[in-house]
This record gives sequence, structure tokens and C-alpha cells, in this order.
Amino acid sequence: MIAVKRIENGKEKRGFETYVGGGLGAVPYQAKLFDTFVPPEELLPLAQAIARVFAARGEKKNRSRARIKFLIQDLGIEKFKELVLEERKNLPPDPRWTAYVKDAEKFDETPLRPGGKPPLLGSESFQRWVKSNTRQQKQEGYVVVTIALPLGDITANQLRALADVARRFTKETIRSTVEQNIVLRWVSQSDLSDLHKALESAGLGAPGAGTIVDVTACPGTDTCKLGISSSRGLAAELRNRLAEKGFQMDESVQNLHIKISGCFNSCGQHHVADLGFYGVSRKMSGYAVPHFQVVLEASGIITEVPMACRLSRSRRKHSGSGDSFDGPLRSKSKERRNIQGFHQADRQGGTEKDPGRSCPPACRSFGSFFLQRLGRSPGIQFVGHGDRRMRRRSRVRGRV
Repeated sequence: MIAVKRIENGKEKRGFETYVGGGLGAVPYQAKLFDTFVPPEELLPLAQAIARVFAARGEKKNRSRARIKFLIQDLGIEKFKELVLEERKNLPPDPRWTAYVKDAEKFDETPLRPGGKPPLLGSESFQRWVKSNTRQQKQEGYVVVTIALPLGDITANQLRALADVARRFTKETIRSTVEQNIVLRWVSQSDLSDLHKALESAGLGAPGAGTIVDVTACPGTDTCKLGISSSRGLAAELRNRLAEKGFQMDESVQNLHIKISGCFNSCGQHHVADLGFYGVSRKMSGYAVPHFQVVLEASGIITEVPMACRLSRSRRKHSGSGDSFDGPLRSKSKERRNIQGFHQADRQGGTEKDPGRSCPPACRSFGSFFLQRLGRSPGIQFVGHGDRRMRRRSRVRGRV
């Protein structure tokens, strides 16, 4: 839903532009527009009607297709809308549909301090932080501050320090974001210098929020039983390498977004990134090896990066998989100088697979390298459930 306003009988009315049937996962679908304006009092009955239609007509036999996106794909959005509106007419009135509206409209977040002017001077790190981690609010003198959390991690001590920061500079309200960061609203511009110092003392003052170094990743093989590849390992390696030269890159590259999933289920939302990675398993020299497939701004898979192969070919330099990342960034940076949008650059560049990234090492020691070296790579740590299953299968075959 997207908040919108419109004028009815000379009065401004709030509502929501409503979409249905979208989803990522193994088979992503773009949401379809259901209605351009749904008033708040109709949100709950509409949701109930949609749920009833899905319960009656959704897939019952094949569990993997028991999703509303597949039902809408089969029926079409117009037929689905017709069924929902018919179901809505049959719903008996319920006072709970509107009971929450008045309370919701009363909520009004206010600042702790009066708005001010930004500091004129500051260190280089402070200026970088202001540029990437703050956004102007429409209210003059205030900004929204994003606290970047590498890999979405934060310690208990950092949480306590963050609570103190929220009390000191705001009215104790914080928000988490889908990019795995923390947001503070209503921060006075005159407090930015003190706020940055407080965050730095807690280890939370890193710049780069919303830039290419702000990589989003799911847990991957660290904790997820469905994980195939180490998404957090790749995210950490990419972040470290990009942080070294992130602010020296072309600005068009700095503003790209990277999201990584450890499997095809898109928990890391790789389908909606400028550069997305998701884990797959492929056979190489007789072994099941974790790979990452690369998606460029939802335009399709362009290359398959075998992580063990990349490690073995580049370990003399870095012993990491980030090497396969430099070439695409350089080429996309060149392409974007004369065209608008990364998606256009991707289409112009084509979607052919890079044959140089699918060449397994033809040596007998590949199996031992995969088990002994790969887990100790600083960027790719294949130690989770998915990799243990692969190792067990290899042992059963007598290959290790």
C-alpha cells in the first residue's frame, strides 16, 4: 500500500493505493494494482475479503503454489478484483473495522529540540557520514539519520548506547529498515556533530548507509537450514573491499544497492537490488559446490559465479570471491556515464554468461581444497547446514 491523498467535496481525504499479488521467493511476481484509493476504514474489510477469496480458490494440492500471487496470475487481476468486491458486499458490518482509525490519526511524532542549522565545519569522516547517512525532512531544520549496521548486526552494548542516543536527541523513537539499518527521525541539524560523536563512541558511526557498501544479506548457511551459500560471508567480503575504495568510485556506482540471499527464496530480496546474488548448488569435478548466481536489477541472471572456483583461481591475490565483482562494476560505471539508470546499462551490456567464471580447477586436490581451504576463507565461510549436507553426500560417495 502507498499512502495517497485526494480531494472529495472540497475536503482532503487520506487513503492508500493498494496492490496485490506481488512477491519474491523462487518465482517473483510484480504486484498488480487493485485500487487507486482505499480509505482507511475499508482496509480491514478489504483484507478480509481478499483472504476469503484466496482461502476458497487458492491452491490446495501443491503447497509450493499456495500463494496469492499464483492465484491472481491464473485468474487475472480483473477477475480477482470482481470476486473480492463481491465477497466484500457479503461481509456483515464489524465495528472493529473503524475502531482503530481515530487512535491512529491521533499519533503525531514530535521533535525533542528545535530545528537548527547544520555545522559548517567537521572532519572528513563526519562530512562523509552527513552526505550518506542523513536526509532532509520536509520540516525545516530537521533531518532523518540512518545508522548503518554492517550485516544488520548490533551488540547488546551498542543497543544500550543507541537507547541513550535516542533519549538524548529524539523523543525515544527509533525505526528499523528493510536494509537492516536503524533510523532516527526529527534530529535537529544543530545536533549532528554531537550525534555523530556519540554514535562513533558506540561503534555505530560508519558512513555509507544506502550506498554500495551497505550490503543486505540473509543469514544464509550461518543458521538457516535452507541455506546453500554463505550470504553473510560474501556480504562481509564485498563490504570490506568496497569500503576501501567506495568513496573514490564513480558516483553512479556508489549509489548502487547490493542484496544477497543464501538460496533462491529471496529472503535477502536479491530480485529488487541493482546487483543481486543468490545461492545455488552446482556440480564441479564431481562435487556439489556452492555458487552464487548474479542478477542485475531484476533483468535476469547474467552470470554464475562458482565460489570455490573463484577462490582457487584468485587465492594468490586475495583468497576471496570479491575478484569476480570488480569487472562488472567497472563496465557498468563506464556504461552509465552516457545513459540514465543502471537497468538501461544492463540491457545495453547484454546478459550473456561470462565463460571465464565457470571453469572448475581440473586437479585431484579440488575436494580437499574445498573442505580445507574454503571454510577458512576470510570472505566465504561455508560452515552452515547447507554445506554440511554437501559434505556428507561427498563422503557417502567416497570422494573425500
